[in-house]
Amino acid sequence: MRKIQKKRVVKLISIGCLSIVVPVVMVVFATIILVFGFLMVTTGNFMSLFGVQAEAKEQQHEIEFPEEFYPLYVEAQREFRVNWGLLAALHFVQTDFASSTGWLSRYRDVYNLPNHIWDNYQMSREDYWLTKYGIPEDYVPVPPNRNKAEDIIYTVANYFKGVNFDDEEWEEKIYEITRSFEKTHMVKTYTWLYNTIYGSGGVYRWPLPPEYDLDYLTSPYGDRIHPVYGTVIFHSGIDLGAPFGTPIFAIEDGIVSYSGSASGYGTLIIIDHGDGVESWYGHSQALFVSTGDTVMAGQLIAEVGSEGTSTGAHLHIEIRINGNTVDPLLYLVPPGQAVGGDYMEIVMMAAEMYGVDAALIAAMIQQESGWNPNARSPMGASGLMQIMPFNWASLGITDPFDPYQNIMGGTRYIKSCYDRYLGDLPRTLACYNAGPNAVERALGYDGSSGYRETLDYVRKVSSYYEQYKRQGL
Repeated sequence: MRKIQKKRVVKLISIGCLSIVVPVVMVVFATIILVFGFLMVTTGNFMSLFGVQAEAKEQQHEIEFPEEFYPLYVEAQREFRVNWGLLAALHFVQTDFASSTGWLSRYRDVYNLPNHIWDNYQMSREDYWLTKYGIPEDYVPVPPNRNKAEDIIYTVANYFKGVNFDDEEWEEKIYEITRSFEKTHMVKTYTWLYNTIYGSGGVYRWPLPPEYDLDYLTSPYGDRIHPVYGTVIFHSGIDLGAPFGTPIFAIEDGIVSYSGSASGYGTLIIIDHGDGVESWYGHSQALFVSTGDTVMAGQLIAEVGSEGTSTGAHLHIEIRINGNTVDPLLYLVPPGQAVGGDYMEIVMMAAEMYGVDAALIAAMIQQESGWNPNARSPMGASGLMQIMPFNWASLGITDPFDPYQNIMGGTRYIKSCYDRYLGDLPRTLACYNAGPNAVERALGYDGSSGYRETLDYVRKVSSYYEQYKRQGL
């Protein structure tokens, strides 16, 4: 009797416990399901929005970004020798230009960097500038702050410092941040777009006669001991020493927005090249253009002098993009400098194989991609010579980003255009740019106004062609 009663008590206790535990478990389980579902929907919405936004921005003719970041990108480019377009592209793809993060943010920082990259490359912009010229006596370290955009931009620039963008290392390092092949490809595409649209990566004519090359560089871009004042002052351009009266040439087509006196410059010419790009020429002893004049690349605009704050005859030249100075040596092609680096051997092989002038091939590559083998346009044109997908098979191209295949295939196409139009250069270039069936209309030879894009293309490639021929290519 006692045993039966004991079993009954145990059974009742078990039933009582189950009646309490089961509802609690069900409530907990239901809560987990709701939370998981919410997270899935939210994440899905975020991913969907990101995908739609990215697709929409791929379609845009104008690629824009918040202006407040541009000076930081350019500053980081100057200090770490990292392309500013890459910094902007990563910022966009990773967080859509987030400017700050906090405990409610879904990002770790404004680039959403993996923790190990932050741990190994973290930098404080403020501390960098405090210690750049030595440790001050009253120095107090300023630690990096992961919630500050400027520190993250410097950290990313430090991470890419010393990377050779002609090999695969930069792609591997991008992937290390994005952890996605699709996003890595987007970063590469937007790097090219930012550099193309906002002027970075361009190549401009040398402003002096070829005998006055880099050996005549007397003062580089950046901080220096000022030759007159004797203190550290930022140098916004480069100085090229040359005798009085040496001719100065416009580095690119444009409109003279100023020509006259200007305090420390003595005399100053400013040429607006469009798309936010300007070139400034200082200390000249004679000015041959006036405000409002239209000038062509290579046109004589002034003579070297020593006007203003100066210790001797030289040209001070600046390049400004959207009002910010950049290192001119990132944009100018010094006389005798090899064009295209490692790719010139392929260019020479293609020139010999197809009977096309190497300088013309180089000029077209410069205009098409700025010598970026990973360039890809929103329309799909790919590689150094920006070859469209529908032409790959006929040109023997299986990998458009392979420099050898791309240059060989592109040169083969140039040759077909050249033969078709019996060596007529404008028609040959229009054929490459607009297609063989649109040449007459694209150039306006049919009585129309022509295609503005093609007309600009022919003009610019022809200009580069002459420039490279003068350099002995």
